[in-house]
Amino acid sequence: MLFIVKPTAACNGACIYCSAYKDDPSKLRKMSMEELRFLYGRLTEYVEATGLKKMSILWHGGEPLLMGPKFFAEAADLSDELKKRTGVAVGHLIQSNITLVSDALVSVLRRLLGDRRLGTSYDPIAGIRLLKGNRSYEAMWHAGLDKLQAGGLNVGVVYVVHALSLNKARDIYQQFKAMDLRGGLRFNPLYSEGLAKRSEHLHISPQQWGEFLLDLREAWDEDGRTIPVAPLDGWEALAEGRKARLSCAFSGTCTRGFTGIEADGTVYSCGRSLDGELKPFGNIHDAPLADILGGDARRAFLNRQEWLLMGECAGCRWWNFCHGGCPNDAYLAFGDMMRKTYWCEGRKLFLDRVYGERAGIAIAPEQTHEEAGYEFDLPDPEVTR
Repeated sequence: MLFIVKPTAACNGACIYCSAYKDDPSKLRKMSMEELRFLYGRLTEYVEATGLKKMSILWHGGEPLLMGPKFFAEAADLSDELKKRTGVAVGHLIQSNITLVSDALVSVLRRLLGDRRLGTSYDPIAGIRLLKGNRSYEAMWHAGLDKLQAGGLNVGVVYVVHALSLNKARDIYQQFKAMDLRGGLRFNPLYSEGLAKRSEHLHISPQQWGEFLLDLREAWDEDGRTIPVAPLDGWEALAEGRKARLSCAFSGTCTRGFTGIEADGTVYSCGRSLDGELKPFGNIHDAPLADILGGDARRAFLNRQEWLLMGECAGCRWWNFCHGGCPNDAYLAFGDMMRKTYWCEGRKLFLDRVYGERAGIAIAPEQTHEEAGYEFDLPDPEVTR
């Protein structure tokens, strides 16, 4: 189970399409040390109640590094205590804009993350990613990257594809390639959540998303595929019948392996559901996690794959590559999370062009994910910011 924990929705950034933007200042509170310890108490209860063997925490936001080194040092201590009590080691990930990285934070993050990935976001196109106070996002981001890489941390980057990205896939890829990113690259389309609702000039269509992916694959091929690029590498593995590493948006395991927890303890299906308007499952201050995740509110998410196979996605030859996509995308576009992803036609455009008649060769829809050899990647935590 991967818990996406957002200890604060506050951020030092001013990116023009932030999906987690909050108008209400009261929603920008920070999780206290007492609340952090309570959270770990609930996580410990969950492990003991369910027999969970593997657990990870993705620290997200807002900007999680606003919590400071003491917060994450306490999280590392609490993780050690959880392991001593239950035998379950807690793996950690962080999604950050890395503009607040300090020497003290590097030391703590090295202990917390080990060889696991620190995810960040960057855009070489000017005017997209900004910081409050007219500070240079680019300068501070590169300074943070230099410190993290010097400290031996594994940094990966998410790039959000928007209207100004179109026809620039090769240039964008080459700029990231030059950064020597050990954690690889992920490309995601801009979706209309938060501030992005006010930036319609940046929106792209599903067809434009598919065409960008085709251009990106061409650049990746020309480079000899020297770095991992999602979602291309996961789809390529599936098409070749190899063990695939898929993100949550494509894996068909939505909600089963991911749970979002807000600073106030509210529980959602994932981090994106927390940013949006999908119904929460409950709050850890009112009930144990095992009760919350076993409740009726979560059941609809768990049944979504079966519903799609009987409806919109029935007979789709690309089911194994997509599994209907993210319910948050469906909800934003259609007001119904039980619909297939808004990005369906763009994915089909790409998959038809690249793999053609090889569709569906990897696994049959009725196979379990264990039989199919799936591995989880971290979810798409930084889709628009």
